[in-house]
Amino acid sequence: MIIVVRDEDASKENLRILHELGHVFLHSMCIGFYQMDDVVVRKKEREAQTFATLVLFPSLDNFETEKEFILRSGLPEQTAKLRINFFRKTGI
Repeated sequence: MIIVVRDEDASKENLRILHELGHVFLHSMCIGFYQMDDVVVRKKEREAQTFATLVLFPSLDNFETEKEFILRSGLPEQTAKLRINFFRKTGI
């Protein structure tokens, strides 16, 4: 179950829903298990957030610069940088 806070703007709701779906798709074997290792938890959170940004922005072709993407995407800056880093590593 994914709970959405209705007082958030639509872009935050979409990001939150996609982030949680990322956990389902990427980490479904781990659901229900408490993770104590902070490094593993941070990695899984970063993976889920990257998944969400890939669904929202499958391409960065509409943006001329990284700064423009950060400003126009509506994503939190750290999250936008995850998407940019994925592009740098993969070209996608």
